[in-house]
Amino acid sequence: GVYGLDEGLVVLSGLVAHASELVRRRTARALGMISGEVSESLLVGLLDDPSWAVVLAAIESLSLVGKDRAVDALLERYGAYRDLKVQSKCMAAFTVLHRERSLPVVLKALDSPDSRIRANAVEGLSRFPLPAEQALGHAVSHLQDENNRVRANAIVALYPHDHLRALRALREMLSSGSGRDRASAYWAVGEVQDPEVT
Repeated sequence: GVYGLDEGLVVLSGLVAHASELVRRRTARALGMISGEVSESLLVGLLDDPSWAVVLAAIESLSLVGKDRAVDALLERYGAYRDLKVQSKCMAAFTVLHRERSLPVVLKALDSPDSRIRANAVEGLSRFPLPAEQALGHAVSHLQDENNRVRANAIVALYPHDHLRALRALREMLSSGSGRDRASAYWAVGEVQDPEVT
């Protein structure tokens, strides 16, 4: 039969502790389609699941429906997560949810040795209300990063503050011999949507 929202949450709340990791992971994904305190609370509980796959699904769903409680829970656990993919997913959630109290963690992650974490942190620069000088400093320093995704995110973060420099860096990536550089540059073109890019 078809469940109403309340009945669906009752069913899902019973599945968050299911023995099957697959069921818990799918439950986390389903909760990401339901806004509200109950779904957020259930997802926060799944952040401590023994399966990294479930934790990743919970973080991704919190990126969709999370609010202040989700940010607080992720901040509390971020340093304790040893899996780099989980840390990267947390950084992406901080970027999407962009609550000011997560900004210090995002800024610290700009220097992460892991390129996924660094790329998500650089992407966050364009979502937080940083003073122009601070945003410029962080974005410019990442234009020379070895990772194509970090550089593309730096271009997008730099664009509102210094579009000429961002466009020069973007053109450079577009003319690169590396397919990864060009693919990331095409993404950045879509983000900045500047007609001067040729």
